[in-house]
Amino acid sequence: MRGIFYKSKLIFTIFVAVAVLFTLAGVSFVEQKKNAKPVTFLSDQFAVFEIYNAADFTEQDLLRVMERNCGDRGFLCTKKYAEKKGSSVYFSPEMSCRIGITGGRSFSRKDFDEGKNVAVVTGDRQNQPSHIFVSQKRYDVIGTYSPQREGRSSDWFINMNAENLKNKRVYGYYFFDTDRKDCLGTAKKIARAVKDICPEASVTVAGGMSKTGKAMRPEKTNYTDMLGFLIVTAVLVLLNSFSACYYWLETRKKEIAVRKMAGAQGRNIVTWLCREYVVILLLAFFTGVVLSELFLRIAVYLPVAHSVEMMFGAHISLSGALSGMILLALIGAVVITATLKRFGRNAIASRL
Repeated sequence: MRGIFYKSKLIFTIFVAVAVLFTLAGVSFVEQKKNAKPVTFLSDQFAVFEIYNAADFTEQDLLRVMERNCGDRGFLCTKKYAEKKGSSVYFSPEMSCRIGITGGRSFSRKDFDEGKNVAVVTGDRQNQPSHIFVSQKRYDVIGTYSPQREGRSSDWFINMNAENLKNKRVYGYYFFDTDRKDCLGTAKKIARAVKDICPEASVTVAGGMSKTGKAMRPEKTNYTDMLGFLIVTAVLVLLNSFSACYYWLETRKKEIAVRKMAGAQGRNIVTWLCREYVVILLLAFFTGVVLSELFLRIAVYLPVAHSVEMMFGAHISLSGALSGMILLALIGAVVITATLKRFGRNAIASRL
């Protein structure tokens, strides 16, 4: 092991830095794919409404329109309160509540039908608060759920059909899902019905996972900018690895000469160099993963803890680490191949 690190500290350090950046980029990509939906209990076919200027048209009016157009089909509707880190939600009688409860109970049919002011929150039973306040109105807490299972961006769910929201005017983004196919077709029927009731309303509907639907999301993140920054930074650091790799080969001249004198062929020398290079790359990768995990553990104590968790999650996931390893392996292969070509296979042994 000591021989491998002989005059290899520079290239090892550079690859550790690249491994950290690529690992975080891979974890970020996987994390954002995981959280592609506003809440995880929506299916891949969900639709999103954007409704404005619907005077005197309340959210409970919207739920009644949905019920009439869905008939005997089950449906759910949820609205995100992005600035308050929570959501309101409604499940029709035909649609079972999909929130994964870890303590207490979930919303019941009675809660929805009687308009009870109730909520479920993140956490566990031992730390469950008795109530929460949303827009200065009280909601009794009836259960808890796991934020890892239901999306980190929602700290609570409240009953959309609650008495507190009885006169809440429809405004903004609403996510709609059904238990059957053609969710978007049903959503378009609902949009037309809303327009019939409120001709002056601006109503737009799109598939939630479509490009248009994603653009209509209320939550805005700097994911693309941050991911681009990580990759660009990694590439800039990696550019130095070409010079570092060339320098590393130069420092192995004496060892190459000894092997040449012992009868080693050019192909054998190249194989030996590549083997040591791969070992350095692997050690750098595992060191980078450890440092990345350490960064996430320290980040929970920083003021930017919530942003870091939203971007990378709470820990380095296996899939994210593998994504980073694949990126590092591809770039590493390019670096050693280009450097060996610069030397020339025969030149490595003959120019000494």
